[in-house]
Amino acid sequence: MPITAIDIAALRAADDVVFRHQNGTSQIEAIQRGRAATPGNPFAPGEARRDIPCDARVIDYQRDCGMHRKPSEYQAFDMLNAAQQDHAWLTVAALLRPGDSLTLQWERGAWNTQESEGRGMYGDRMLLVVLRPGKSKDTRLTFNVAHHFGPDNSARMVRPAEYRLVEAA
Repeated sequence: MPITAIDIAALRAADDVVFRHQNGTSQIEAIQRGRAATPGNPFAPGEARRDIPCDARVIDYQRDCGMHRKPSEYQAFDMLNAAQQDHAWLTVAALLRPGDSLTLQWERGAWNTQESEGRGMYGDRMLLVVLRPGKSKDTRLTFNVAHHFGPDNSARMVRPAEYRLVEAA
């Protein structure tokens, strides 16, 4: 799914950027908070967000040593708050071009060690893979956008699709 110039402008102007994989579909959400529409603003008047569909790839290092899994078996989420102050994100957004195709690569357990797993801590990460078509050869750019290290709970970045919160009795 190639991105458009408007998609890129929204990602560059966004206050927050959400990366989501749920129910077998993935998207990036460019969110604008409380700003009036101005000339050159990629958000339409009254529009608070722009959804940008993308592909997904899931790798589960905990399950089978890094084999690609069916994305429908997982759900994943990450959010960049205050994206305008995140210089790494601003660099990624500045490098995007119309016609690029985006893939969110979610890696469950990519940062795990035996020591961390023994303590109930797990490390997940999300890469943004950009495929740029070329005249004779496509270019692939890969950016490490986010990583989380913490317990295996509802706040984990990459979870099995059947994961549900269980309320205490």
